[in-house]
Amino acid sequence: MARYDLMNLKAQILIPTYNREPYLKENLLILKDHLTKDALTNDFGILVSDNASEDGTWSMLKELQQKWSGEIQMQILRNETNVGLEQNSVNLLKTATSEFIIWLGDDDFFTEGYLKFVHDKLKNGNPGWIIPGILGTDKDGKKVDPRPAGFHDKEFEAGFNTMWELSHLGHQLSGLVLKRDHLLETYLSKPGWRNPYLFLHFLAACQYKYPGIYVPGIKNLITIHNVRYWSYNEINLLDDVFKCYYYFIGSLGQSKVNSLILRFVVMHSYRVDFTKGFGNVLKQWRSIVHKAPEAKHIKFPLLMLLTKEHIARIVKGSKQVN
Repeated sequence: MARYDLMNLKAQILIPTYNREPYLKENLLILKDHLTKDALTNDFGILVSDNASEDGTWSMLKELQQKWSGEIQMQILRNETNVGLEQNSVNLLKTATSEFIIWLGDDDFFTEGYLKFVHDKLKNGNPGWIIPGILGTDKDGKKVDPRPAGFHDKEFEAGFNTMWELSHLGHQLSGLVLKRDHLLETYLSKPGWRNPYLFLHFLAACQYKYPGIYVPGIKNLITIHNVRYWSYNEINLLDDVFKCYYYFIGSLGQSKVNSLILRFVVMHSYRVDFTKGFGNVLKQWRSIVHKAPEAKHIKFPLLMLLTKEHIARIVKGSKQVN
């Protein structure tokens, strides 16, 4: 039987989970198949944290861990109470020992070849992060590609320009590959800025320090129809998204951080409801400024952005009618 050294694993696949036994089991079986077929079991491990699931998740995890002993390096954790996605993800990162981490949602699935691609890039290059493509999959099996691109994979330099272009993609955790060094310590240094979009902050932090790869040509499957065990507020958690970028005020300056925040709003304008008229847009703008006091520096640029978006949608709608 093969022996494994946790400290020498190149990467660990981190999976926070809660009450998703059938999806998680299918996910783990697929991961085992990929790791085995591509001869990655010496370099990649799996780390799962069960957030006090009330179904058969924990029993299933213990059974697979025992069954796969000597084949797959798999660690499992269990919280005594549900601590929420953010803390559960922090617990995973606290436990991880590998140089790199790969995040994966419990009901999302890596496409065949993605882990082999990651392995080869980490072995033969020096990326500090990798972002995959994705396919959103609904309950009828219909797939939507929200990240179409004219290239398979592309390397990007470290720094602000890459953060501005790509860090907003960190809102989707599955498939994100990140260099683990100091990620958790920096994140925990500002308790008031902890938030459920910590993966976005982690990606931005790696992009600030390291070159990396965007690979939209490999598309992992993202399940979009399952119930989420957390809820949005009236501004769809934009206030939490903004916190991910506040960490960079000292290093980048307020102006560039403002640019990152506004870029996220532009790329994810679906988080603002434009369907109920401009009065409702103003109401949401006030809520954003109120809930995110550090965003006072973008108060009026944000208003201008939302106004332009509202007008653009009106113009687009009138053209469609005509």
